[in-house]
Amino acid sequence: MAPFFYGDRMKKLMEKQLWNGNRTRVFSDGNELVAEDVKPAGQVQAILDSNAELRNHAVINKQARGRLVARIPDTMHREWKKEWKNKYSQDWTWKTYLSMKLNSRENSYLKLINGKI
Repeated sequence: MAPFFYGDRMKKLMEKQLWNGNRTRVFSDGNELVAEDVKPAGQVQAILDSNAELRNHAVINKQARGRLVARIPDTMHREWKKEWKNKYSQDWTWKTYLSMKLNSRENSYLKLINGKI
């Protein structure tokens, strides 16, 4: 099946299982080539469940030089990076854009800490 945003006009050329459990699919309509990465729902849910557990039991050391503040499924990270490059890179740095995405109410479930990043 073609990516939902292309309807039925795309023909699948390849589908491959990757080492990390993702599946890569390549489609074409003769003029355009589209690659799509799909992460199995079970892997995404495992990341989200682990995030909730860490968020509920995290002890934050604000003096630490670096700390883990979020875990994002790789497919979502690539989507955000592409969106930033195409629409927002002239306005914000990648770090600022990523912080804005993680601090939004709709993506707060990805954070391992409460509050702003």
